[in-house]
Amino acid sequence: MDNTMCQANGFQHFDFRYWLCNDRYNVNGCYEDLNGNGEYDENDDKSFVLFQRTFFPYSGPEVIYIKGGQVLVHGTVKGAYTIVTDYVFEYRRHDNPNIVDQIWGNIWLIDDIRYEDSNTSSSYLTDGAVIHPDDGGTDNVLGLVAGGNVILANTTPNGAKNRGTTGPNSSRHIVINGALMALQGAFISHYWQNSVTSGGCYAPNSSAPQFSLGDGRGGHRNPVRPENWSGIYTGNTDYRGYVNLWGSLVQQERGYMMRNSPGPYNSGDIGYNKNYHYDYNLLDNPPPYYPDQSTVSGVIVLKIKSYGNQPES
Repeated sequence: MDNTMCQANGFQHFDFRYWLCNDRYNVNGCYEDLNGNGEYDENDDKSFVLFQRTFFPYSGPEVIYIKGGQVLVHGTVKGAYTIVTDYVFEYRRHDNPNIVDQIWGNIWLIDDIRYEDSNTSSSYLTDGAVIHPDDGGTDNVLGLVAGGNVILANTTPNGAKNRGTTGPNSSRHIVINGALMALQGAFISHYWQNSVTSGGCYAPNSSAPQFSLGDGRGGHRNPVRPENWSGIYTGNTDYRGYVNLWGSLVQQERGYMMRNSPGPYNSGDIGYNKNYHYDYNLLDNPPPYYPDQSTVSGVIVLKIKSYGNQPES
């Protein structure tokens, strides 16, 4: 594969022009003003919204297939769902149409994703805890199967710009209920978009792009600031709180949740601490059409494990 193409373990991006719109669900309000008149013209301008915000009735276990792209996920789960993306798709670059690049089928978590009946608590230690099977269990289940990575996006609800705290009543952490699988990448934090100025952590390396530590957008996000304005930064640290995962995790590579010194990031903490728990409901109630754990002959090809110990067979 051409080494100039985006790899699954390289920098990924989700906050394109669509993300900068005030109303991201409005066809007429989220568009590229190609004719420059300041108003949406369906004949001249290009809307970033394919169709208006739509709700679909739940009719049973569902598989949601995202064809040819990435997906942003958050919300409350009632029922049984699996979200699946493609591995990768190719496109011609805007700066040079002769160059073909690729985008991986990443799943971006932009806020909490929790079951309707999971615990709601002000404490990071218990917020998002699922009902254990010994206590009756839950029928709610979610599978997130990414062809690329499952990424904790750099958003305000996820603790961006050093909003995380370490106290027992931390209000900044992310809750994840679900079975996560990153087929070609990792479960990883969006650490390369950060607000840390020390050590060149936030900006691209123009002379040696392959050694870049950041995408340069961190100071202009959360909230969004025009590119011609100065960015807002947080000094040496961009700590975002805890990852409260009640579920399971399968990944091709082990992803970073925290970057700091020693290492290439000569800074304080950038990212999250971990608070992982296996959801034992998954043993008897896996997500719809979740990848098989064994072949028809009984050979184990995938075994869902808890964090720190392995559930009984």
